[in-house]
Amino acid sequence: MLLIENIVKQFKKKNSVVTAIDNVNLKINNGEIICILGHNGAGKTTLMKCIGGLITPTSGSIMLNSKDIIKDKSIPKKSVGAVLEGSRNIYYYLSAKDNLKYFGLLNNLSNEVIKSRTDKYLKLFDLTDRQNDAVKEFSRGMQQKVAIMVALMKDPDILLLDEPTLGLDIPSSNVVKNIIEELAINSKKTIIITTHDISLIEGLNSRVVFMKKGKIIKDDKLENLKNFIQEDNSYEIVLKSDDIKKITNNNKCEVINIEDNIATVKTKDLSWLSESLNKNEVISINKVKTEFDFIYNEIVGDVNNDK
Repeated sequence: MLLIENIVKQFKKKNSVVTAIDNVNLKINNGEIICILGHNGAGKTTLMKCIGGLITPTSGSIMLNSKDIIKDKSIPKKSVGAVLEGSRNIYYYLSAKDNLKYFGLLNNLSNEVIKSRTDKYLKLFDLTDRQNDAVKEFSRGMQQKVAIMVALMKDPDILLLDEPTLGLDIPSSNVVKNIIEELAINSKKTIIITTHDISLIEGLNSRVVFMKKGKIIKDDKLENLKNFIQEDNSYEIVLKSDDIKKITNNNKCEVINIEDNIATVKTKDLSWLSESLNKNEVISINKVKTEFDFIYNEIVGDVNNDK
């Protein structure tokens, strides 16, 4: 378990002090996936770097399985893997296999362990056939796979992913999503992601942490957020009627589309259905889903308000 308590990180800037992280508290269980969201400058990357031991918090504590990451820098070195934005943790002129071997040796792994994990991850990430090719020849999605594999070579308890699907096409993004789920479910890796990719967030359907001005302002499961924040509690209904006017003239619904004798309407009140129509005229009734961008704007607000 990762336990973050009262973390503050301040930077000196000329004659002032900038607070990048302001009293952040998080409890993350083993095998849990969380997505950290917020405007640029909200403190997301700074928090990730504190967890990874790359920078030292001004105050507060970070405990991994009851061990202090801040006091003992060897803990994040052994137990935290990170993929920075832009795959900067790989060498493009080396092959995929040689990248894994090189970083395995940097982490003092034996040749036997390096071979075992290399074979395992090449198979998991579907790169066995390309293992001897230079990474510079790979697509952006394949390079991202190698970057994640490199971070996994030391078998970390925590995997930090900074914008893991940035610049990827839809199929490659789906592959990364599936790998993240595989690592969390089957390998019990704790995975912390910063992303602006709505499709990834909705695809993972996991815990979402919203940050603003260095603070955590909301922390909940995505499904709970969708239930809690409803845009308008509306229903979308598809109807078939020989007398379409009795639908379009109804002041309790909004007509979205009419084609021949079929109408799609939006309403908050279902009572008029039984009053105006028989059951054979109702084709479908679906609750209008709350879009994630609406949830984000409701919680975090306009980026211009942060300036």
